[in-house]
Amino acid sequence: MSIISTEKITKVFVKRTGYLSRENVVALDRVTVELNSKEIVGIVGASGSGKSTLAKTLVLMHKPDSGKVLYNGKPIDFKKSREISAYRKKVQMVFQDPYASLDPNHDVEWHIKRPLLLHRYSGNMDNRVDELLEMVTLHPAHYYRKKFPYQLSGGQRQRVYLARVLALEPEVVIADEPVSMLDMSVRIDILSLITKLRDTLGLSFFYITHDLNTVSYLTDRIYVIENGSVVEQGPTSQILANPRTDYTKSLIQAAPDPYKRIEPYGGTDTGSVVYGEQVLKVKELSAGYHTSDGFVDILSDLNFNVSRGEIFGIAGESGSGKSTVAQAVFSMLDYPGEITHGTVEVNGENIYNYSENKLRSSRGKRMSYVPQAAMNSLNPVRRIEDQFIDLFMAHNIDMEDYHRKFVDKLSLVRLNESVLRLFPYELSGGMRQRVVIAMALLLDPTLIIFDEPTTGLDVLVEYEILRDIKSIQRKLNLTIVFITHDLSILFEIADRIGVMYGGEFVEMGNVKELLASPHHPYTYLLIGSIPRIGIPKDKVMRIPGTSLDFRSPRTGCLFSDRCPFAAPECKVTHPDFVQAKDNPVHYYRCIRYPEWKEAAPMPMKS
Repeated sequence: MSIISTEKITKVFVKRTGYLSRENVVALDRVTVELNSKEIVGIVGASGSGKSTLAKTLVLMHKPDSGKVLYNGKPIDFKKSREISAYRKKVQMVFQDPYASLDPNHDVEWHIKRPLLLHRYSGNMDNRVDELLEMVTLHPAHYYRKKFPYQLSGGQRQRVYLARVLALEPEVVIADEPVSMLDMSVRIDILSLITKLRDTLGLSFFYITHDLNTVSYLTDRIYVIENGSVVEQGPTSQILANPRTDYTKSLIQAAPDPYKRIEPYGGTDTGSVVYGEQVLKVKELSAGYHTSDGFVDILSDLNFNVSRGEIFGIAGESGSGKSTVAQAVFSMLDYPGEITHGTVEVNGENIYNYSENKLRSSRGKRMSYVPQAAMNSLNPVRRIEDQFIDLFMAHNIDMEDYHRKFVDKLSLVRLNESVLRLFPYELSGGMRQRVVIAMALLLDPTLIIFDEPTTGLDVLVEYEILRDIKSIQRKLNLTIVFITHDLSILFEIADRIGVMYGGEFVEMGNVKELLASPHHPYTYLLIGSIPRIGIPKDKVMRIPGTSLDFRSPRTGCLFSDRCPFAAPECKVTHPDFVQAKDNPVHYYRCIRYPEWKEAAPMPMKS
């Protein structure tokens, strides 16, 4: 008998389509799923498929319009509050964004004690808090008790929320996209923790996601949901090896894979020239932040160039300095950030010498910036066309035939002119990101910086946007700096990649060369830590330790404390950034290459 299951549940939402008109939207249509003891079952689908509605129905946040939710074979009576309360104690939920799930005004100890107090825990609460923190591998527990959410990394916050969930000793955990906002290496840690909790505590998990790579790594069985209906179900390995529906095939095709290339719309990827005119030159760039502990250096003498028509990717874990690079290159690193040294040249001119007016004018014309959260870039109370007009007026652009210009830019991202009449909230996440890209193109810049532009989007939308970016770049011969923590995306779309750790590049080179022969252990481990369909779980690598604390003294190789191949000399010798043998564009920072590779197996290709 299953622990938790649904029996032909249907959920209909009423959507307003005008002042007086309404329409019914079927979110779930006679959905039947089940979860057995000590099982991890995936519920997979794109955004809008109904998977999150199903998750919320399973924890009784939604009441189904028809059908049943069963616990140990017994239907839940939604009219009995005591029965619902007992059920919710045994069936807990972990959400996508751990920062939004935690109260920023309270410390870790408060978050874990809260459910214990509400349910009148009779044991020693301090001991229970320590036990739960150790259970989710936050060692030592006393170090984290008084930390606030903003003082923790994304992975640490997710672990704290898991500890809170485990406080009431549930039997079932519904995990709704628990790793989609995290670095690849941290994802593996959280997925491994879920497996450990299943094995040691006997928990059962419903794992909700759009990412078939993590599904392949974690789950025993999967249900594939499309438009509110289960279209395919069965053992994970069987479905991923032999999908029967076109929808499942499209999800598999869209799953990021470093060993494939994103093809632009209307053609094949022939690559770009990386030895041509240099549009962006960054020289000896150093920057940091003013903190209560004094000034903290983040970037240290960073040097790189990007040629016209090239996509240059910057990869690394959270805390490696990627976003600081983006803000410094765009000259928007405001206080408490500060650029202490270096130059950034765009089309041969150092933008740090610009007056405030000239810098404002150059943003949009010479270079544009596409941030991570599209909704934060758009005014929620103004229509898209009005926001496009605002940009033209701010730069004193001739308004003649402006509507046609707007439509032309929207067509580049496969949106029609009807979008201009809409408000941002009326658009999907993918459509909003396309609108922001079109806005970045309005003034015909030569350089665009993309800072995590697909984070939080489902794989189908992500895949389409990456194809849009590649198509636009090839069509307009744009120069692009693409920043992300997901190295697999860069291998799919970029021409060259710079891998960052501790505020400096540890390796840089062409995509094929880095993938075939990484010279730095960090690059090697990042590639190996990418879960992929068909790769056995035990072949996926893990990067030990946590990211560099920039406040600590920097001596020797910055990665040496985490590097499994480090030697004593790595602790004291800071390696130079040297050119690889017989390769003018491949550079690395490691004194033990090639010795460390002799005992290191290469990541599996398939």
